[in-house]
Amino acid sequence: MAFTNFTGPVQSDAGFQTAGYLLADLPSPAEDNVVAVVTDANGGAGALVFGKGGSWIDVSTGNPVV
Repeated sequence: MAFTNFTGPVQSDAGFQTAGYLLADLPSPAEDNVVAVVTDANGGAGALVFGKGGSWIDVSTGNPVV
């Protein structure tokens, strides 16, 4: 997967794709601001997460995913 740096808002007419993981298989984030989906987080509801300081942060709660 390629990494792209950008600033400002992002808009896509075709949607976005990101990697999906089970919580047990979630690797450490390679760098800050990497986005992934944890399909079994939040009681199976799933979570969109981003890498920050070596942790994955749930975008809906602001808490680390553990």
